[in-house]
Amino acid sequence: MAATTRLASGTLSSFGRSRPSTISPRQFSRHLGSACPTRSPALARVRASRSILGSVPLPPSRFFGIFSAMVSALPTEAELRPLAAKVKKQFDVAIAEGDAFFYPSEAITLQESTDTGVLWQIRTVPALLKKPKANASSEVDGKAEDSTKDEKEDSKPKKAEQNKSDVFAPPYVPNLLVEELDDHIVLLNKFCVVPQHFLMVTREFESQDLPPSPRTLALAYRIASSHRSESTELLAFYNCGQVSGASQPHRHLQFVQCPPLDTVGGGGGRGQEEGKGISEEDRDRILDSPTKIPVESLLDRIERDGKEEDAIHALPLPYQHFVSLLAPPPAIKKNDQELEKYIGNKFMGLLDAMFRARMFGDAKSKAGRPSFNILLSKRALHVIPRSQEEFEGLPHDQAGKVGNLSINSLGYAGFMLTRSLEEQSELAKLEGGVEKVLATTGVAPVEDVTIQAGLPTHHV
Repeated sequence: MAATTRLASGTLSSFGRSRPSTISPRQFSRHLGSACPTRSPALARVRASRSILGSVPLPPSRFFGIFSAMVSALPTEAELRPLAAKVKKQFDVAIAEGDAFFYPSEAITLQESTDTGVLWQIRTVPALLKKPKANASSEVDGKAEDSTKDEKEDSKPKKAEQNKSDVFAPPYVPNLLVEELDDHIVLLNKFCVVPQHFLMVTREFESQDLPPSPRTLALAYRIASSHRSESTELLAFYNCGQVSGASQPHRHLQFVQCPPLDTVGGGGGRGQEEGKGISEEDRDRILDSPTKIPVESLLDRIERDGKEEDAIHALPLPYQHFVSLLAPPPAIKKNDQELEKYIGNKFMGLLDAMFRARMFGDAKSKAGRPSFNILLSKRALHVIPRSQEEFEGLPHDQAGKVGNLSINSLGYAGFMLTRSLEEQSELAKLEGGVEKVLATTGVAPVEDVTIQAGLPTHHV
């Protein structure tokens, strides 16, 4: 069985003593951009004797949110279980009344990697070739209208409008608002390519260029854990930084059901054409897969030696993909502060691995604040560093149906988007396929940085 790279992580407790902050958010932002990434054997297991961030300054608590005082209690898993039904109901209403838009896939195909065995899902959404329109009720066809029609339009109640300066700030469109969770708000994604795609945004503005706080991640984990379905799993993802695929500056985590409901005919609700564009054979392969999130099939390769949950693992992929397994004991899952600390420790371990790779990286790598993608499921927390937002390696055509592929967290989870059948065809012909795309927009695997740092190494 192939082994995975393992980097031991530091814990938050070692950095958690109360002391005056010695670094400002601006200084920490500059520090984030000061090191760089390179290449390594993907199947070595490494145990480091110290934490990377033990020797570099940490951000103040108010900036990173790790040790901030609890604003209020987080909702429990039991309290969050009705959320799925609320999302479905609100999705149906929003689609019916033109406040949200679902763009169906023309085709959904699978590409299995010969090297890793990951079953990548590729969907073609022609609507991505066009710029999304505003609320259908506000469209104007440009034709002159008679005064009678004007009077009728004037008598209709006006639709609620989104905040134009910040779409994730009040006033919220009622049909897009699902739930208010104290310092976080749950909203439907206005433009969906998979059914029931929803967001969790911070009530106050916080920057998407900075990592989410452990409180936010703990709440996201509870939402993912509260999802009760035999056929799907809830995946949370976060695009952090300029080349991560983020589309809005206001901090937001996103949630989708995996496999997407329109892939397997899972009753996605209004606006969904169940199973359209996918062959029966491919649908059966997805349904028969033991993992709902394609890239998490690699988690089964991690050696189970009783210490796997205390380590950071690098998945055997042609780019950096760090993961930490999640299995908090019941007592920790129920305690807000303990869950925040648990998730925070895991996240800091992943950032340790990313910073280590940057510090012993290739000088050719771009400087600046790092961009990365975060995936969060019931099983694991992932961090994937990024080098660029778009893949430019497909041959462009004059009709504009084949162009650059924009990659965000979902691509690294195993769900790729193309805008036309022609683009999907070119991706299928690309040597290296999906993993070539992700390696190009990601960061090359690192050399054995523990050797370079003079730390002990153990190969399996």
